[in-house]
Amino acid sequence: PRTWVVITRGGKTALRHGLRTDASARFERGIPVDLAPVALARAVELLTEVAGAKLVAGPADKLQTPPVTTRIAAQAGRISGLLGIKVTAPQIITELTKLSFGARTDAAGLTVTPPWWRPDVQQEADVAEEVMKLIGYDRLPSTLPTWAPTDITFDQRWPNLWKAKEVLRSRGLFEVVTYSFISQDQITDLGRDPADFLKLKNPLSIEQAYLRADLLPSLLRVAHTNRTYGRQFGLFEFSKVYHATKHGELPNEPTRLAVLVRASSGGYQAAKAALDRLAREFNLDLTIRPGAPEAALAHPTRSALVAIGRREIGWIGQLHPNVVQRAKIGGEVGYFELDWEPFTVAARPHAYRPLSRFPGVKRDISLVVDRGITWQEVQAALQSPDYQVAFVSDYYGADLPQAKKVLTLRLSLSASDHTLTDAEADRQVEKLIGLLEKKFHATLRT
Repeated sequence: PRTWVVITRGGKTALRHGLRTDASARFERGIPVDLAPVALARAVELLTEVAGAKLVAGPADKLQTPPVTTRIAAQAGRISGLLGIKVTAPQIITELTKLSFGARTDAAGLTVTPPWWRPDVQQEADVAEEVMKLIGYDRLPSTLPTWAPTDITFDQRWPNLWKAKEVLRSRGLFEVVTYSFISQDQITDLGRDPADFLKLKNPLSIEQAYLRADLLPSLLRVAHTNRTYGRQFGLFEFSKVYHATKHGELPNEPTRLAVLVRASSGGYQAAKAALDRLAREFNLDLTIRPGAPEAALAHPTRSALVAIGRREIGWIGQLHPNVVQRAKIGGEVGYFELDWEPFTVAARPHAYRPLSRFPGVKRDISLVVDRGITWQEVQAALQSPDYQVAFVSDYYGADLPQAKKVLTLRLSLSASDHTLTDAEADRQVEKLIGLLEKKFHATLRT
């Protein structure tokens, strides 16, 4: 039988073939060709002295192409400018000769040839450093650095990011930071095609072979790892995702915010509460309309697209039971993911006014409306500084017409100069009901 020995003489070759050898570890750092005769001469010397060997012939060198000698063009004026002290060409030559450098002057200036054992000297700045070592660093003058005052502009992205993190932590969510790489199994488990993802040419492992296009695979992996630590927990992450562009161009790398809440029940409600809190803190009017980016990901009746105006920025919903089962998480999982840049661009400063010093009145009303009418539409129609409107519940029952639902709202009424009477509160409620009847054809459920 034959034994084949493969020696890779370079880091790129070893990387291309996936072979890691002692030779590749040595040669990828650069081994001067001139070192071989020196090492051979030392080996012959040791054999002669220790083992009594006798040299019968000189070495034979089969090197066809001699190595390229490094020659560095330098100028005494430029070296003086780098060092901060004046040095002349003869002084540079004298100092470099002490280190076995070759140096000569010509019409273009200085030509410096480093010795073979100094492959680190590659440019004029390296030559200036070698000269300074011999002249002495103590001769460098002490000067204060120059500074010119400039206008300071604050990057508003960071305050918004810190503010959002503080809001999410206040909801009991834990921030995670995950790798941007995912495996093929993480892609196929979500019913996706790996061909739609960017694949690394040289992944560290098969578990990190692809770049993620959204944050869901990463958060599912974290939730699976921590599933035994609590029956209910929430995670969030700010990170980049990667989308392929035209051939030869760099991928798009938008920043995303993703929130995942795992609970025995009510996972979607917890995720929706976190989204509503973010919208309030950033003073945004988010539009929630039925739909999902991928039917296989979200529960068929508990998912929605999130938009600002006409621009869609993400989605929210309860993950499909099949996704939760494949991820081996268990329970009900609420999730939303948003493009962070348009979210912060649309943010508006809050306009505050003093709270009323007088007690308020709360009234709950239940309205029968069309199923296509969302709570956000009703909230937008009832915006006023004189009262606040909160969502309580919606009801779809067999006792209702098929195209109808019951929407329950809580009205918080107050006046700035006195305590409302029951009669005044009743008139305000009747006025609001009349507004909803006119705009949405709503009827009061008795």
